[in-house]
Amino acid sequence: MSDHRYADLETLDLEYPVWDRCFTVAPLVLVGTIDPEGTPNLAPKHMALPLGWDNYFGFVCAPSHGTFRNVERTRSFTVTYPRHTDVVATSLTAAPRCEDTKPIVGMLDTFPATEAEGVFVRNGYLFLECALERIIEGFGRNALIAGRIVDANVDPDA
Repeated sequence: MSDHRYADLETLDLEYPVWDRCFTVAPLVLVGTIDPEGTPNLAPKHMALPLGWDNYFGFVCAPSHGTFRNVERTRSFTVTYPRHTDVVATSLTAAPRCEDTKPIVGMLDTFPATEAEGVFVRNGYLFLECALERIIEGFGRNALIAGRIVDANVDPDA
């Protein structure tokens, strides 16, 4: 065990990802894309953030995920910042597919983006449409998907 300033700290074994053992408060967003069949895909992402002070936004995703492949194919994505009251519904979009569909997505009230291929969840408070800027691979089995914000809308109460 490392010598720590505080005796009650535990050194994490970096053979395992830190993020599997330690959770932090991060924004939960829904990234929207369109599947090859034209079906909306909504994926919850918590490793998501503004990229600098200009109009860029990024999120972490694995090349094995449909969201990654959809962004790569369409070169765009949407981002919905859900309200705190919708965390459970937002989290359910991570549920496994049933016969190539996610039933929860069909139950959410959505509306289409105008500049990007994707949809938004209506009960959000911030809505971003992004054009793919670049994909940076090499973070283990993950990649950073970076987009340039091409349209943004916000609920005035936010």
